[in-house]
Amino acid sequence: MKCKLRYQIGATIMAAILLMLGAGNPVGADTVWMKSGDRISGQITEVTATKLTIKTHFAGTLQVQLAAVKTMVSGQPVKFISRHGQIHTAYVEPNAQGTGWRETRKEPLIAANLPAPLQAPVAVAVAAVPAKPQSVFGPHWNNELDLGATNITGNTQQTEFTGSVRFHYLNQPNELNMDVTGAYGTTNGVQDAGRLGFDGIYRRLLPRWHPHDRWYAFGETHELYDAIRGISFQTNDLVGLGYKVFTGPKFEADVRAGPGYLYETFFHGGSVSTATASAGWHMKYVLNSQVNITNNDLYTQGLKTAYDYYASSITALNVALPQVYRGFGLRLEFDDFYDNTAGTTGKKRNDTRFVAALTLKF
Repeated sequence: MKCKLRYQIGATIMAAILLMLGAGNPVGADTVWMKSGDRISGQITEVTATKLTIKTHFAGTLQVQLAAVKTMVSGQPVKFISRHGQIHTAYVEPNAQGTGWRETRKEPLIAANLPAPLQAPVAVAVAAVPAKPQSVFGPHWNNELDLGATNITGNTQQTEFTGSVRFHYLNQPNELNMDVTGAYGTTNGVQDAGRLGFDGIYRRLLPRWHPHDRWYAFGETHELYDAIRGISFQTNDLVGLGYKVFTGPKFEADVRAGPGYLYETFFHGGSVSTATASAGWHMKYVLNSQVNITNNDLYTQGLKTAYDYYASSITALNVALPQVYRGFGLRLEFDDFYDNTAGTTGKKRNDTRFVAALTLKF
């Protein structure tokens, strides 16, 4: 009954999402023409050796590969960062033939005088939504508060609360993600959820490693308390190298691996302490300006004994609903956690959960 109700709620939410998506494309002072024929309007904030950053009204701040840009024009000076970290500012305008661009110290061409190939560009088909509010932490932050609750009365008495606070900082070459998550629930007077966790990962691009700034160094930590699985404390820390397999505006994916250390204690008094080797995968697919799918997997193998291994997978559908309220949205998440050593507590080694939560950017 519990699972059936949750999936019915999920289906209802998905139907509401599909009804709320619209179309349109607000125009800004700066314009970027893509080789694909698309046009992005907004404010160009930064151009590096490989990427362009533009702040839009329909999808917040976007990053696109510079190799995919046909040309661009700006109404204010743009910050340029060279491959070696040198910074300068300049206006930018299209070349006369409408392909490529040049920097200039004067204000660029007005729209009526654009080169002929750019007179009638193809607009990007995206949803017309209000501008994404800037984080209170600053322009490089994208933070989110998630809250979910379930209450069932009648034949089954169930109460469950889930919540998380997610912090994301991106200012290349640095990127930081920090998540604090928790869950508490009871069914017919018996606790069936009691979890508190912290996940943090820092990435730094290695721009001198070719091609296209895809390599990065990372360090990450995962802390966990889980009353149901009998884990009083678990920490899994690792460092290593990663590689960005895909870096497009619609799809990105990277892999990482490295050595680490894991320590785990249980309520019955046992513990695990071992050097480890870990491998992880991250993926994000953008359906449109309001909907994206993310997946994060991590496998950890203890080096002391083959018995010590752990795996986690978190897949989420993230939906922004600015038509309801700016920064408001939904998160549908499926988690799968496997801890082979948890079998020593008499508990099942594998746990799965489905979470539907309201989200708010801050």
